[in-house]
Amino acid sequence: MDFIPLNKLHAIYRAFKNIIIEIIVRKKYLSSLMMFMRLLFRVIAIQPIQDNILSLSKEETALNLKSCFLFVPNGKHGKDPLYDVKSKKVKDTFLRLKRNGFEIGVHYSFLSCSKEGGIQDEYNLLSDLVGPITTSRQHYLNVQLPYLYSDLQKTNINCDMSMAYTPIMG
Repeated sequence: MDFIPLNKLHAIYRAFKNIIIEIIVRKKYLSSLMMFMRLLFRVIAIQPIQDNILSLSKEETALNLKSCFLFVPNGKHGKDPLYDVKSKKVKDTFLRLKRNGFEIGVHYSFLSCSKEGGIQDEYNLLSDLVGPITTSRQHYLNVQLPYLYSDLQKTNINCDMSMAYTPIMG
């Protein structure tokens, strides 16, 4: 599970983006209307939009599943999520996930691969907070060689899901 919004403004932005995708790309007008109504109801009822990690982990535990939740440790680009991995809320989320046996992985930021050592820096930042990390994914496949591979070799990553999304790198 990646790109999880952890504040209300970002959750509303992501919901509207998904609704637009449903309308324009998929031409699913009824499902987009239902998504909009659910969003509107949550905003009006002042129900929490952001804590989908808790609800997802409860659902998966009931089904005897355990996902790897991927977090962006250093989101400073407009395409990165709006949360701080050092905040109390995110640290509490890490503790809850670890306590319940879920894996935490690193979802590198958009600019992580733009300089040598960027991936390693983000890996170190997140692993200092959550312990050993073995799973990763490169954000938006913003890959620059050889930094991706040379940096990954310097980490404890043994499962990288980046390359599975496109037959052409980048």
